[in-house]
Amino acid sequence: MAYRKFIQPALFMLTCLAMAISATGQQQGPFNYIVVENQAIITGLDPAYSGEVVIPETLGGYPVVGIGNSAFANRYGVTSVMMPNTVVWIGNYAFHSCLNITNFSLPNSLKTVGRGAFEGTGIQQVRIPSSVTNLGANAFFGCWNLQNVTLEDGLIGIGDMAFAWCRMLQTITLPDSVMTVGEQAFGFSGLTNVSIGKGLTWLGQGAFVGCPNLLAVNVAAGNANYYSSEGVLFSRNPVVLLQYPVGRAGAYAVPVGVTGIGPTAFSGAYQLTSIHLPFGLTGIGESAFCECTNLTSLLIPDTVTWLGERAFEWCFGLTNVVIGNGVTNIGSRAFLSCIGLKRVVVGKNVTTIGDYAFVYCSTLERVYFLGNAPTTVGQQIFSSADGVTVYYLPNKSGWGPTFAERPTRLWNPLFTGIRPEGPEIRLRISGTPNIPIALEVSTNIACAHWLHQVTTNLATGQIELLTKLPTGAQAAFWRIVGP
Repeated sequence: MAYRKFIQPALFMLTCLAMAISATGQQQGPFNYIVVENQAIITGLDPAYSGEVVIPETLGGYPVVGIGNSAFANRYGVTSVMMPNTVVWIGNYAFHSCLNITNFSLPNSLKTVGRGAFEGTGIQQVRIPSSVTNLGANAFFGCWNLQNVTLEDGLIGIGDMAFAWCRMLQTITLPDSVMTVGEQAFGFSGLTNVSIGKGLTWLGQGAFVGCPNLLAVNVAAGNANYYSSEGVLFSRNPVVLLQYPVGRAGAYAVPVGVTGIGPTAFSGAYQLTSIHLPFGLTGIGESAFCECTNLTSLLIPDTVTWLGERAFEWCFGLTNVVIGNGVTNIGSRAFLSCIGLKRVVVGKNVTTIGDYAFVYCSTLERVYFLGNAPTTVGQQIFSSADGVTVYYLPNKSGWGPTFAERPTRLWNPLFTGIRPEGPEIRLRISGTPNIPIALEVSTNIACAHWLHQVTTNLATGQIELLTKLPTGAQAAFWRIVGP
């Protein structure tokens, strides 16, 4: 997804004008200010000032229209701010780290709030009046005490990380006027519920990432670009799952018709216990399932062609992964630190494995490749997976005694004998010595329902197994798989 910056035109012009024009600083009461084109811009506050700040409508007889960059930054003694209806813009970092500000009001004259304007303040609630069209990046970043935000209709753009790390913020409603929301705009906040209006046209990557309590994202009917189903957020054309409510517990089946899983869509879904990916899905984005620590198994369908970087990073509970035959590229760090992972089946068309793809998978034992050896292999893909053996099939090219500094072995078990013995059946299996095998049985292969019977090892290159027909069955089919 494209990375997009937000520019606040009015703020940019006014603040640059204040810097570019040589203006003599003046003082009135606790305020320092300059005059530009017969308008006053506050540039500072007496460091010794504490308590409530009431900004006057005029300074030196000139209307106060702007709060300059960092004008009140780090003024720890300030507890509240009142602004007149003459203020049009608030500059970058204007109130940055005013830790003890718990109350302030934004005037109805205000149009633009700059980057980091209220970052790290102690405010508890804020109303963004309808006159404001743009909120700068990081505008309210890290306001740890912020519990209530009202966005009035008229707001158009919300910058990157504008409300990120507001851990007390639980609900947000985006009015119909909001068209753009920046990357991680509400990331790592305390949100439980999100409502999105009709007008949203662009949502930045990870807008709601890292919100551990999120239960639902709902989109107003009539939005042409996004929709929600059962509280899950999707884009239209193409249909991509953008945000799963990661505070939910249990299993989830991605609906048929979804073509992609967006970056960070399930990231931090600690209570997700299983995921069903539908046939027709084509891609899994960067960090899509990062830190889904209770997922235990994963089947990637053959329609998926690529796995993004860090797609399943830190999925500590994963033990078994099957990567479908459509995948050609496994992104770097795709399974980094999946410390419970023991078995991976890699589809026959993988040609590229990115750097550190399976690094720190310390319990990984077996990786089965169904195709030729990948031609592009990144750095240290099995670093710290010291016990892994790579298995490959007969008549596949590019394989040698080692792969990515790990031993390889031809996996070629075959049934070489079958003999009834009363109610039992003796099966002889031959192949490369010391390869692991599992025997499965089915009474109806059309249903693709196989039951596990035994897991063992061809210690000497041949083994005989005594087995039975399933209860009530007149006939059966057996197959050998890699355990």
